[in-house]
Amino acid sequence: MLRDLLVGLVMALVVEPFSADMERALAAAQAPEPAMREAAACARAAAPALTDRALADWSWAAATGIRAAAGIVPLETIIIEASPSCAGAIAEAKRFLGVPRT
Repeated sequence: MLRDLLVGLVMALVVEPFSADMERALAAAQAPEPAMREAAACARAAAPALTDRALADWSWAAATGIRAAAGIVPLETIIIEASPSCAGAIAEAKRFLGVPRT
């Protein structure tokens, strides 16, 4: 039950806002549909890893939630830290937005 609640919070506070912002920006930039789908799908796939980390380390969960809500840390950073395999999809999507690779 606690895990289900935490999954819902992760989805509502990290994954969905990131996916919506990325999809909106990519659509405005007229990026190819596959780039939009891949970045959003990767973010959704990161939810279990984020949930596992939050369950294992409540202080990380609280600090990360506050930092994300305050805009101190980008949501993409949280997603990539939880699921490093998302880095490529997010970098590719950002390429269409004119954001340099880091």
